[in-house]
Amino acid sequence: MVISEILFLISISLLITYSYFSLILVLMGLKDGKQEKQKSVCKNYPTISILIPIRNEPEELVKELAQNLRSLKYEKDKIEIIVVDDSKRDWERNKAIFCSMLNYKVKYLHREKNRGFKPGALNDALKLSNGELIVCMDVDSRLPRDALVLAASYLENDEISYIQYITRPRLHNFISYGYSIFIEFRNSVFQPALHRLGFPLIIGYGYVIKRSVLEEVGGWREEALAEDLELSARLASRGYRGLFISHDYVLENPPATCVALRKQQERWIYGAFQTFIHTVKNTNMFRNKLLWTLYILLTSMFLGLTSNLIISIIPITTFLFKESISRDIFINSTLLNNIAISLVGIRLLFSLLTYGKLKDIMKGFIFGGILYNSLSLKTTVLFIKALLGKDFAWVVTPKSCKRRDVRNNIDSVLVITSLLYCVGALLSFFTIKILFIWVLSLSMGSIFLLYLEAKGV
Repeated sequence: MVISEILFLISISLLITYSYFSLILVLMGLKDGKQEKQKSVCKNYPTISILIPIRNEPEELVKELAQNLRSLKYEKDKIEIIVVDDSKRDWERNKAIFCSMLNYKVKYLHREKNRGFKPGALNDALKLSNGELIVCMDVDSRLPRDALVLAASYLENDEISYIQYITRPRLHNFISYGYSIFIEFRNSVFQPALHRLGFPLIIGYGYVIKRSVLEEVGGWREEALAEDLELSARLASRGYRGLFISHDYVLENPPATCVALRKQQERWIYGAFQTFIHTVKNTNMFRNKLLWTLYILLTSMFLGLTSNLIISIIPITTFLFKESISRDIFINSTLLNNIAISLVGIRLLFSLLTYGKLKDIMKGFIFGGILYNSLSLKTTVLFIKALLGKDFAWVVTPKSCKRRDVRNNIDSVLVITSLLYCVGALLSFFTIKILFIWVLSLSMGSIFLLYLEAKGV
């Protein structure tokens, strides 16, 4: 077997593994059936602490969050708001907004140094809090009016340690449509399957957890970039069960620009790899083989993105070594992969149609595909960094459309990826035409993304 065919088989194997694992999760989730909404009634109203980490956020988002908190249905004297503000500017303005607009007890901590970033802020907030239930929110997340009552009623069950609400982004442009594809993949593929097993993912906001459970596992791991995913794995490894609430949703703002969305996805990718490595090193797989295997696959599935990097290299190897790829191997393997990914795509489409328009969803699929296909080389770099324990710069994702702090910030790895795709497309036209359309679409997508980022879109 020639080098080019070996590379192709490695690439397509990564894709097939990713596609069929996703399809298995879809089938698992479908068996769970439609979730019944529990009555929003508590026998006893436990005290609740709402933790909110913020940093250099625009005034309109802070005011919207305060308005959302004020509208929540719950006994007012049972709620406290804990804000940890790492802002270098306007923190006094933020404090005034929370204290003036809310009729709850408000505790406000301004940190000069953002030790531990978000997980560090959450740990500091936890120390200041007294609530029996802990609610985590981001500045752009909006809870349903009866979210606290509903969560408290579910958590009266001793077997349930936490609940996670489904989330939906506000849809207003093609960036938000692309973001919705990523979110809906989590909502309709991952979460229903994990809910059926009793261990849904915590996703960073819109979740409520028992204080006793959170303290028992030691709070948030401050070295973890994806503190939510890492906490999910830790809770699951200790047998703490949760619920995924899919009949009501937390609203959120999508990233404001292409650069902001890309940087957010890079952080998610690195955080998943970091959690993957930590889970492998620190979890006893023999304690719960199914759960261990599931979380390993979940946290490492971004490796499938590297398949595009391998595909773009194949035309170079065919040119250098005068090789080719068997047409039968190409057709049969790509068909096998496309069957699974199409079925998963249909599942996503039906979920997205419940709150989006078909033309917007199609734009989301195209833009989301362009973004992730352009991250193949960066994914490889991030995996190596995670293996070596290298730091990853934490950048707050701008969620306000008025902010343009990240415009004209072109990533050098993205430029190299685009050049590699272009070389691969050119060589494939002369040496291995069966790959030409595939690699050409990768190069055109990456160039388009570079153009958008250069324009500050």
